[in-house]
Amino acid sequence: MKIAEIPARLIAALCFSGGWSEAHFEKETLELLNALSEAKIQTKGKVFTMLYNPPFIPGFLRRNEVAIEIEQTP
Repeated sequence: MKIAEIPARLIAALCFSGGWSEAHFEKETLELLNALSEAKIQTKGKVFTMLYNPPFIPGFLRRNEVAIEIEQTP
């Protein structure tokens, strides 16, 4: 494991519950990107996921997020 400092940035995130799977990630990613597109918010980089619970927590209790960096507007 490697720990690295990441400079401050502005991100948009979408919360979802349940276990993580590629299909679930893709579905939530599409929803996030569609919402940002409708709001005319510019994105930077790739979508990433944040998982907050250990594997022994039942899927329906897990909390996760998909997120992407967004452009800061003045």
